[in-house]
Amino acid sequence: MKFTHTSALWALIASALVVNNVNAQGISSGDTSTPTLVPIVSVTPTPAPIDSGTPTPAPIDSVTSVIPTSALPPSPTTTASVPDISNVPGLPPNATLNQVQQRALQSSCNTLQQLWTQMNGSSWLVYNGWDSTNANSTMSCCSWVKVTCNIVGVVTHLDLAGNNLQGNISSILSQLPGLIRLDMSQNNLAGTIPDNLAGLINLQVINFEYNNLSGPLPGSLGALPSLQKLYVIDSEELFAPRLL
Repeated sequence: MKFTHTSALWALIASALVVNNVNAQGISSGDTSTPTLVPIVSVTPTPAPIDSGTPTPAPIDSVTSVIPTSALPPSPTTTASVPDISNVPGLPPNATLNQVQQRALQSSCNTLQQLWTQMNGSSWLVYNGWDSTNANSTMSCCSWVKVTCNIVGVVTHLDLAGNNLQGNISSILSQLPGLIRLDMSQNNLAGTIPDNLAGLINLQVINFEYNNLSGPLPGSLGALPSLQKLYVIDSEELFAPRLL
């Protein structure tokens, strides 16, 4: 009996706890409906941003939009293209030289114009094209009289024999690196042969005979790797040292 009373006592206490818990949630003891439990939501507060004193950079578009155009650096200048050169012998009608070849040919044409000026070209017997005022045009010096170019526009031959050339042989000839044959024979040339012709490594034939040249024959000509023939006869004051 003692055990029974104790069990009844515990049952009574548990019942009182349930009633009190329901009343504490605002539900009457006579309400037999199942109470709705409200879920507990844990909210973590977001910390306020810390002001570091460094301003946040604006987007690129908004920055550039407020810069006056005059303050912006100038756009890079586009290099003008080299005009297509159309009168190179052997070049197919629909083909053109590449940029490197065109620039090299223009340089050679400018060199020939300077040669014409330095050697009194206006007194030459024939000089068609040499007196051109625009060496950068689409008509290259390959079409000039006494000038020969190869298929890629390299000046290879100057045949100026018997053309009433006067004065000294211009050292500017050294700026024609593709030259293979140089003929200035039977003219009125005087002075010495330029020593810097030794830089023309493709030169095979040099003809200066029947002029009025004087002084020593440059020994450096003997070092030209491609030289096969050198004509300098009938220049009484011209003497040749041993060619190395």
